Amino acid sequence: MGDSPLKEMVEGIERLNQAGATRIVIACNTAHYWYDELAAASKAPIIHIADSVCNHLPEGLKKVGILATKGTIDTQMYQSKFEKLGIPFELSNQEELNDFFTPACYAVKQNQIYQGGYLFEKAAQGLIDRGASHILMACTEVPLGLDVIGSSLLEISIDPAKSLALECIKYWHSAA
Repeated sequence: MGDSPLKEMVEGIERLNQAGATRIVIACNTAHYWYDELAAASKAPIIHIADSVCNHLPEGLKKVGILATKGTIDTQMYQSKFEKLGIPFELSNQEELNDFFTPACYAVKQNQIYQGGYLFEKAAQGLIDRGASHILMACTEVPLGLDVIGSSLLEISIDPAKSLALECIKYWHSAA
């Protein structure tokens, strides 16, 4: 996964706490690998991205295809939540990660968004072929890539950033 960004993330959490944050949201799925350490360093509660997804799952969900980085997959954060809820899931295999998902992430980061979108679509198709009824776009680059190519997969996709936004709205209403 490379060098740990934990020190810098904790510094960011500390700045948000000093600024008076009452809740903290981290839109990066992979960053939740360090959730426990970040939550321990924060006075304000941090909304967990996987919890927010589970609170806003679509109707008709039969099996979730988790489209994510190896780091997010390795955290088991979505798998453990889905298991507790009795929701079947499917993961990308190593070939799909190597041939489609990882190159798609780098393509989007390098502003080759169309290329990334088509690669994400291929990675997602493998999950669908293995029975996924919905695709969890568990990487912030995925919605951007699929959107720019007008992918029909967006109709069956779950966007964690939208789930986080809904959690923020829910908190805002409860605090008002």
